[in-house]
Amino acid sequence: MPSSPPTVPLTSVPTPSHIVVDLMTHGSQAATAPWWGVPAIAGGFLIVGGFLTFIFTQVSEKKKYVRERTDRETKEVVGQGAELLTAGNKVRDIALLGLKGTVTDFARRLAKDGKPALESFVLASNRFRLVVPLELRGVFEKYLATTMTLFVPPFTATSQEIAIRNAAQASNDMLDALRTHEGRKPFNIAVGKFDVREKAAASTSILIEEMIRETNDQDQSKEQTPQDSGGTAPH
Repeated sequence: MPSSPPTVPLTSVPTPSHIVVDLMTHGSQAATAPWWGVPAIAGGFLIVGGFLTFIFTQVSEKKKYVRERTDRETKEVVGQGAELLTAGNKVRDIALLGLKGTVTDFARRLAKDGKPALESFVLASNRFRLVVPLELRGVFEKYLATTMTLFVPPFTATSQEIAIRNAAQASNDMLDALRTHEGRKPFNIAVGKFDVREKAAASTSILIEEMIRETNDQDQSKEQTPQDSGGTAPH
């Protein structure tokens, strides 16, 4: 008689603990995001992005405004400075006449053209004073003082040459300061005695030509006066 295999006793399957059941149930519920979570996160990023864009735009616009204002002020300073230098050159050209010729000739020209030239220079300096930046104030004050002294006596050759040289050097310094303010390299040109005397000779030749022309005009007017004012010529 064949022998039957040994039977294995059946054991009962343990039931899961209620703690495990609760963890599985609530854990699956916690892993599920609420329906409003994704829109809320997207809206938050949208608000932050819009705020940052607004900040960057304001900063960029402010930089643009400052840059345009600086460029506008620089052009105004350079323009007014150029007019000031032009007016100062006219004053210096008249002062150069004191190096050549007689004191009488220089006094005559000073009485005729000195006052208008000085008034133009004062007007240009007042306009430049309204826009001059602080870094150019020292150079401007020196240029103003040296140019004004050109019409201050005594008008001896030695004192006049020194005054003209100082004014010319101050003019060059003023020009270099304006170029530096505009972002350009300065010339750094020094004024020598030869420059002053050469310009004086040229100015004196112009003065002589003008005096000759004025004398000829006066002579012609005297010759024409009897003919214009007299009656008919006798027959």
